[in-house]
Amino acid sequence: MKLYGSAVAALGGQSTLLQERALDAIPAQVETVENRFDLGIETTTYAVCPASYEYYPFPQWFAQFVAQPGVQQYAKRFCDEVHDSPEPPADKVHTWDGDIYRMLLGPDGKLFVDGGEEGRFFFLLHVDFFSSEGTTGRGKYRSTGIASMRCLNLPLHLRDDIRNVYIPGFWLGPKEPSSPDAQLAHLLQPLISDLETAYTRGIR
Repeated sequence: MKLYGSAVAALGGQSTLLQERALDAIPAQVETVENRFDLGIETTTYAVCPASYEYYPFPQWFAQFVAQPGVQQYAKRFCDEVHDSPEPPADKVHTWDGDIYRMLLGPDGKLFVDGGEEGRFFFLLHVDFFSSEGTTGRGKYRSTGIASMRCLNLPLHLRDDIRNVYIPGFWLGPKEPSSPDAQLAHLLQPLISDLETAYTRGIR
């Protein structure tokens, strides 16, 4: 919860005293954080037993993300570096040295990085579950999950800056989704749907 609140507050610049108090208090509900920050974020509520799950839509976050100074310039430089080196180097030094950027095609059948005047962004999706109430001798007894995305176009020193980390939502558990049953797919469906739209149609 505190990580989610920090990411939202950072988008508005320096945190206010009220925001700092809210973060220190670590409210139990996402609605409490949104009301105290008064940011007018439109979340979408999904029924995920035994509690609801609020999703922060990707297009809304992305609009604020790309409005930050330098972000679009970094994105263009990243794509230019890939475009100027059609063959991936044997020694991987930079993120753009990876093979995937020279293989991934866009919806038009051309290389995704060749977007012309359009900005092309690459993101790393990470999902993790952890025990929010500590552990006992019997191991975890309540699992909380969080999803986050980081923009690979950014330099390393900016990639993990909380202002540049997208947190679509988190899940209160109490159990971690079953991997064999692909239960996580249902939780990520709203995000994947937004990403598919962004990939095929773009975000304006």
